[in-house]
Order: sequence, then C-alpha cells, then structure tokens
Amino acid sequence: AVVSTQSTGDGSPSSGTGRLGVNAYVSGGIRARGSWSLDKEFWFYTANFAGRVDIASSSFSLTNRVILGQKSNGKVGFSRVRGSCSASISNLSVDISGSWFSWVLNFLVWYFDDELTDVLEEFACEATDDSVDEALQEYEDSMLNRDYLMALKTGGSIEVDFTPSVITGGSSCAIIVAPSSLRLSGAPRGSGPATPV
Repeated sequence: AVVSTQSTGDGSPSSGTGRLGVNAYVSGGIRARGSWSLDKEFWFYTANFAGRVDIASSSFSLTNRVILGQKSNGKVGFSRVRGSCSASISNLSVDISGSWFSWVLNFLVWYFDDELTDVLEEFACEATDDSVDEALQEYEDSMLNRDYLMALKTGGSIEVDFTPSVITGGSSCAIIVAPSSLRLSGAPRGSGPATPV
C-alpha cells in the first residue's frame, strides 16, 4: 500500500489563529480469505452449508482529512472533517467455494456486484473514521492536554496548565503557542515561601 499526506494551511495572520489541514491518501490492493457457513431449515431437517470465500481487488484507494486548529471549546486540537472520507474499490473479485450451494452465492455476488462494492466502500470509511477518531483523541490527550499539579510544603497546591490555545502557521507547518497558566488552590500555612514538595 502507498500512503501519502498533503498539508494545506488556511491561517489567518490578522487574528493570530490558523488551521493546518492534512489530507491522507492510501492506495494499494486487497486480498483476503475467510470461511463462511449457513444453516437452512427444511421442515424437520437442518442443513449446514460451509466453505471458503476469497476476496481480491487490484485497485483500492482511500482518502481522509484531518484538521489541526482551534476547536469549538477554544483549545487547539485535532478534528476529522466529517464526510471527508472517500473509498474506491475497482476490479472487485469475490469467489465462494466449498459447497454445492456456492454457485448460487456466486451468482448473487455477480448480480449485485455494484451494490456489494458500495457496501464495502462504506464499511471501509466507517472503520477508518472510527480508527482515526480514536487515534486523534489518544494523541491529543498525550501531547496537547498537559496539566501538572504540584503540592506545596506549606499546604495547598499549584496547578499548571500547558494546554495550547493559539495556533499559527503556513501551508506546511504549524506553530502552537501554549501560554501556561498558574492556579493556586488550598490555603498555604504560615508566612513562609510556597515551595514545591
């Protein structure tokens, strides 16, 4: 498979807030093999049909778009552009074997070839969107949502928030600004200096 990315910037220097868009493109071929089974009741008898299925496609491509920018909550983070996923499957081949009933299934696959391709393309985007959302959230939590809490010897604590709130940049890079904020909680004891534990 071939994976490529393309970044597009649509920053706004006057406001100091921008966005970095990344278009991801994956292409290659598909080859998969699995098994199938079907139980069919005939009056008082249940017949079991089982076999193998081979799926192949010589051309498969998928595109998606992710934005690094200011979110609705005012913080900088990642978001996937809804509806940006596009999948394309060409020269789809599905061969079902292993049972005398296979010819019926192969005929149905041939007859509904376009509908089956549409279903597989839709499934590919749904699976990709779920994986991208999960990966973006994990990366955002580990890299951008950075809060530190320091306990003080004199009592209380200081919370330091390094969560970025401003992003600027051009078409190929992004500069994230994280103005740290301090917040003192609790009541320090005595009049001495507040020092970390």
